[in-house]
Amino acid sequence: MFIHETRIRLHHTDAAGVVFYGNVFKLAQDCFEAFFDEHMPLASIIHSGDLSIPIVHARADYRHPMRLSDRITIEMALGKRGSQSFELRYQIKNPAGTLCADVFTTHAAINKNTSAATSISEALGDILTRL
Repeated sequence: MFIHETRIRLHHTDAAGVVFYGNVFKLAQDCFEAFFDEHMPLASIIHSGDLSIPIVHARADYRHPMRLSDRITIEMALGKRGSQSFELRYQIKNPAGTLCADVFTTHAAINKNTSAATSISEALGDILTRL
């Protein structure tokens, strides 16, 4: 599991000061990037080699409101993992430990040049095992 701490900023919220529903995916993406920054910068995946790992499915379940300036903790864990795809689960919690949102993303390993499914690289597989 990887833990990322942050706070809700104005650009995450709607006019009522509550997190706009689509922005939980941005919060999850920030956690994803923070994890990869520690292990394999995403720029190295995007700009080199043939592998790409786009999100092919995403969903979120909203459990408790998050408001402007709330401190949150995002816990990222590896879900299902196949030879050509993997799922990540993000649990967004407030300081009291209340689950505010569950976010799930499924990433497919594809060849950048052909857009065909490919195997998860050994390097990426090693990184995913750290979750």
